[in-house]
Amino acid sequence: MRRILTQLLVLLLFAGLTLIMTFPAVLRLKVAVIGDAVDSLLNCWIIAWDIHKITAFEFRTLFDANIFFPYQNTLAYSEHMLGVALPAIPLQVGLADPLLTYNLSLLLSFVLTAFGLYLLVRQLTGSTPAAFVAGLIFAFSPGESPTSPTCNYCPPSGSL
Repeated sequence: MRRILTQLLVLLLFAGLTLIMTFPAVLRLKVAVIGDAVDSLLNCWIIAWDIHKITAFEFRTLFDANIFFPYQNTLAYSEHMLGVALPAIPLQVGLADPLLTYNLSLLLSFVLTAFGLYLLVRQLTGSTPAAFVAGLIFAFSPGESPTSPTCNYCPPSGSL
């Protein structure tokens, strides 16, 4: 029971740190963009496009995005971001708001990545403090910051 409470506390701490790192945008998730506005809006559109095609079962035309007409397979000019879009489907279907879905996915990626590394290091070392510091450094280092201007869609799991 104590182990579960410790893990819950660590998860909540990582969630709190994520909210602090993305302040003040976190207060306006439906209208604000977390990160670089240009790349973040592009990624928001890509994820929305992916989810649209997946939920419509239009897999054959997934890469025929509605940009750069008359060229074909234009989604291949950038990241397809299917690894982000697939787990974000329930958010987009439920919320019907691509920007909110993008922002929540980005926030969740930092929390889960920090917590995932915490669990790994805790399993390997048996040390809760070392595991917490490892998750903290891995997810919240300056190069992985959700507010970094060089962040395209940089969930820290991309560092692996």
